[in-house]
Amino acid sequence: MNTAIIRLMASLAMVALLTACDKADNDSVIVNDAPNDQFKTLVISAEQQAGQAVSNDADKVLFESLTSGICEIRLEQQFLRLIDPRNDDNPNDAWCVLRGATGNNPYIGYAPVTNAEYKTFKPDFNYMASQDNFPVVNITYADATAYCEWLGTSDGHHLYRLPSEEDWIIGAGHMPKDVSMNSNHVESGMTAVDAYKQTTGACGGIDFWGNCWEWTSTQTDNGEYVIKGGSWDSSRDQCRSEYSGDTRNGSQGYANVGFRVVRIDK
Repeated sequence: MNTAIIRLMASLAMVALLTACDKADNDSVIVNDAPNDQFKTLVISAEQQAGQAVSNDADKVLFESLTSGICEIRLEQQFLRLIDPRNDDNPNDAWCVLRGATGNNPYIGYAPVTNAEYKTFKPDFNYMASQDNFPVVNITYADATAYCEWLGTSDGHHLYRLPSEEDWIIGAGHMPKDVSMNSNHVESGMTAVDAYKQTTGACGGIDFWGNCWEWTSTQTDNGEYVIKGGSWDSSRDQCRSEYSGDTRNGSQGYANVGFRVVRIDK
């Protein structure tokens, strides 16, 4: 079977599996530290329906490699959020507790770093007037990490870094299918980070989906960095938290790629 067709089938399988995740009540997916029967039945049914056309053994291996672990990952993330005992130590600041993430008390930025915030770090940085609260873009990976390091110079209690892909996904959570966001050319370009603030991620932060892609510290085998969340000119499918199909060269800045920051205790 043609590889492109198998990849298409795998994409359809992912949709079926994620739909199964959504059908299971979030509050009852975990019962006695294990998936409930409703959830397991939905997943098994979705897997069977999605993979039934793959008959060749070699094709099955490729298909399974493209679809394996999706629901398990979603389930694990939900479980880790539920058992994480932390509460936000300051609900009114610009940081959201990254419940379910590993590390030394990780928090994630409420929103992507803005032009005004970045200019505080780099006074010669210029941007269009009236766009103080737009996400900063055209920033290389090194620029973004330098900003994180700079934040730490005036904070004796915390370290700052870019999120890994896993951090980002845990912070965002699953993207609801009817979410309101700046994607698919609904706007003529980027907007302020709080333009769609009614839409929040699992951690309570905003602007995870659409508007601009965000750098993560996760690299691919070819040395590029995974970017997450899609942008104003991305399809809604590309904005999904589970989507990992876009990477960028860290030595370049891009007009639709920004970043947000993770904070951990020293």
